[in-house]
Amino acid sequence: MRCLSLICVFGCLGLVACNNNSNKLNGTWKPVLPAEKLALIENAFQENEAEIRGITEVTPGLAMQYDTENLDTLKTRMLDELRQQYEPQSHNAYKFTKDGFLILYNEKNQGEDTLFNYELDGNELNFSLIDESKAYTESIFEEGGSLNIFKVNKDSLVLTMSAGTFEDTIYMRKENK
Repeated sequence: MRCLSLICVFGCLGLVACNNNSNKLNGTWKPVLPAEKLALIENAFQENEAEIRGITEVTPGLAMQYDTENLDTLKTRMLDELRQQYEPQSHNAYKFTKDGFLILYNEKNQGEDTLFNYELDGNELNFSLIDESKAYTESIFEEGGSLNIFKVNKDSLVLTMSAGTFEDTIYMRKENK
């Protein structure tokens, strides 16, 4: 009977270890958008593009902001700016290490930069910036940010974030690196 009790205890400990979110979080993750969000973004882009194409005069404020009084040049500059704003940030991936670091990996230049320490408290994920000079790095995570792990498995991660009435969801898929 005592042997059976020990087997049950070790079995339970094994299950707890296997369900540990920290182990599942380790690895390289890339942000992805679900189809619904992609459709909303595309719709917003098209509305903004139509508004820019519909401009018929260069106001003094626009002339100063875009450094031109030529209508065609203004529209070209505004459309270029719009494309940059809506360009997906899909060239970044994030590596969660076993020892509690978050590394930003830029696929364009193959550069890596350790940005944050992270702590996992149950399902709550908290970030601390490693160096203040990295505060303006292009990252979806923020200093002092707190996210909840909504779902994590071997190839997908869903994080939720809320601040007051603002709520957002971050979807990620595991990269094989």
